[in-house]
Amino acid sequence: MNEISFEQFKQNAESVMRGAASGDRFTAVRMDSGKAVIISEDEWNILREGFAHLVGGKILK
Repeated sequence: MNEISFEQFKQNAESVMRGAASGDRFTAVRMDSGKAVIISEDEWNILREGFAHLVGGKILK
């Protein structure tokens, strides 16, 4: 996973978002209070479905 500072994100926001949207990469953005991870919607759905199967629950939207 690529990790960048918030300043780097602000300077390259379009590139970071396009990379995530195309599924090419996850990016962690370092913030004062922790990290935010940017991933594609497809990858998010895969993670949600995987967690739902692990806990035996239904998928929440």
